[in-house]
Amino acid sequence: MIRKIFFTFILGAILATDVMAEIKPAVNVCNKMNMSVWLAKGRQPLNAAEAKTEGWYEIKAGTCLEPQFEGLAVGDVIYLYARYDAADGILNEFTGDTKLCIDGNNAFAFENAGSRTCDKPGNVQGKFRRFSIPTDGKVRVNLTEAAFVKKPSLVQVCNKLNLPVWLARGFQVSNIAEPVIRGWFELKSAQCTNLYWGDSSIGSNAYLFAEYTGVDNLKNELSGDTLLCVQGSKAFTYDNAASRGCDEEGNVFKKFRHYLLPADGKVNIALTEADFIKKPALLRVCNKLKVPIWSVKGYQSRNYTGPTTAGWYQIKDGECLGLSWDDAAIGDSVYFYSYYQATDGSKLETTGDVSLCINGTNEFFMDNAGARICDGPVNVLKKFRHYTIPQDGKVDIELKDTDFGVLK
Repeated sequence: MIRKIFFTFILGAILATDVMAEIKPAVNVCNKMNMSVWLAKGRQPLNAAEAKTEGWYEIKAGTCLEPQFEGLAVGDVIYLYARYDAADGILNEFTGDTKLCIDGNNAFAFENAGSRTCDKPGNVQGKFRRFSIPTDGKVRVNLTEAAFVKKPSLVQVCNKLNLPVWLARGFQVSNIAEPVIRGWFELKSAQCTNLYWGDSSIGSNAYLFAEYTGVDNLKNELSGDTLLCVQGSKAFTYDNAASRGCDEEGNVFKKFRHYLLPADGKVNIALTEADFIKKPALLRVCNKLKVPIWSVKGYQSRNYTGPTTAGWYQIKDGECLGLSWDDAAIGDSVYFYSYYQATDGSKLETTGDVSLCINGTNEFFMDNAGARICDGPVNVLKKFRHYTIPQDGKVDIELKDTDFGVLK
């Protein structure tokens, strides 16, 4: 009898093992929301000490994905992490309690994801949710809004001015040697925006630069103490923003305001006029004539290949106008041209020694105005006056009748 029971037990165990062997585990992740979700997966077999992570896999709205795990068996452990950016720009995460290394920006495959130092730029510890493969071999995960946690806005900026403000943000975590800077973000009058970094943590460093152009045509900049490189004229993302050469055309160092993220992970900033410093007018032109004049400014910094010209600016009778440049410095060159139409219909213009191209009809901005072929239908070469920015950073010009000659 005992022998019969023993053989029955052995036979049952063998059959159970065969059944387990026939089960092919499958992991099914379905996105039940109306926006794409990005998935990272982790795997730790029974005989392995560490998990391996891989990503990213896009799961579009209303679709499902079966992430593949080689050699997966009943009883194995897998990990899943998912994220998406909501309409408000804030990251939402499907998370758990297991920290494993991921790359927050690029595709990745990391061995020993739990113990690796995770110290390269962009690498962060993602909080994965742990799943054990059940006896039927099936893991089903439905991603709904309720399954995600919204990461708090780290920096909320509100514009209390009556003019739009342009923002550049910077961020530095413990595993990145220098700040990463990104811009530009327009913040309209009386609006607020959330500036978020996915790999931030308490004690991380955040940086903010803001500027606006006043009604007097002068730039106003948020005051700060940290010099970081930005692209002055177009959208950009810069690593190593403190030490990079910042010598590409259009690049300039700006003084960012620095914030240390507090225990609640939030920084609230209300931008008022008192937070800004008005940049001095590098070229201040006063009209001493009895008629309005039209002017063009030119500028060349050390990191530009040639002068840049921009216009037109009207200066009314008896008024002064400040013309400034973002990246101007002591010793740089500025240029000026102006004309007006007299009461008898004749046109008179200032003259100088430097020929630069302008658009004679419309508003314009021209790079390399000295070397470019000035052959457009309305482009013309004009003789500009040249000035070197002195130690006080200002060039003051008073335009009188004697400064003008008949336009040729």
